Amino acid sequence: AKDIGGVVGINAYTDSIVMNCYNEGIVNVTGTDAWRVGGVVGYSEGTVDNCYNKGTVCGKGYFLNVSNVGGVVGYNKGTVKNSHNESHIIGDEVVGGVVGCNYLTVENCYNTGDIDASISGAGGVAGYNNSSSKLTNCYNEGTVTGRRSGGVVAENYGTVENCYNTGDVIGNYYDIGGVAGVNGQNGKIIDSYNEG
Repeated sequence: AKDIGGVVGINAYTDSIVMNCYNEGIVNVTGTDAWRVGGVVGYSEGTVDNCYNKGTVCGKGYFLNVSNVGGVVGYNKGTVKNSHNESHIIGDEVVGGVVGCNYLTVENCYNTGDIDASISGAGGVAGYNNSSSKLTNCYNEGTVTGRRSGGVVAENYGTVENCYNTGDVIGNYYDIGGVAGVNGQNGKIIDSYNEG
């Protein structure tokens, strides 16, 4: 199963918009091939604006891992802005409070829920931030737990700017950071800080 969201499974086109929407129900996905799971939208190539999630989002696999799990959007290739998550987000890998995986823009967003990755890649705002992608004016207040974890982002290869973390970051093996677990090739972290 893929592209599973509390409101919309797939926000399919660059001109598609999900605005002023919310989810308060449980999104629970299990299976052998599940990915792109979000509290509001599973997969987005358009705009998600002024949306929030208050329901637990859980993606757990049996034989294969459930990845790209996010409080608002599981996998973002568009713009997520002015949105937030307030609930517990659980996945196997690439798990984020706002987005699981970011391939474009996340701005003016925050997370207050706890984030757990059973394998790796837990981030307070995003599990993964790709090259040429940006996390801007975002923050996390939730507890982040997992291997390769960051208070704002687990793995960053793009730009993180004006972001901060005040939550605890609890690592069970390696690559643990208050802002980023890994700042990879060409990764930029600008005017950001940790108080967790």
